[in-house]
Amino acid sequence: DISLENMANLFHYNARYLGRLFKKETGLYINDYITETRLQMAKKLLINSNQTIIFVANKVGFNSVTYFNKIFKQFTGFTPTEYRNNKR
Repeated sequence: DISLENMANLFHYNARYLGRLFKKETGLYINDYITETRLQMAKKLLINSNQTIIFVANKVGFNSVTYFNKIFKQFTGFTPTEYRNNKR
């Protein structure tokens, strides 16, 4: 489970401070960075494996396949199935 709060605890920082520091250094909010990283991993799995969408969603850290589908479409313009079919 990757979250701002967990990372802040791991590095002994205040979560709000770590969030501001990350934004200052990268230009991205940490949650957006985590989501983008998860989606990049999901894209690779969708193209390079025959795993189910549920498996891919869980593997990259989404506990809800419905939420995964929504976020995936929001960021890519395609559902995971459409993305897989178009990229193969």
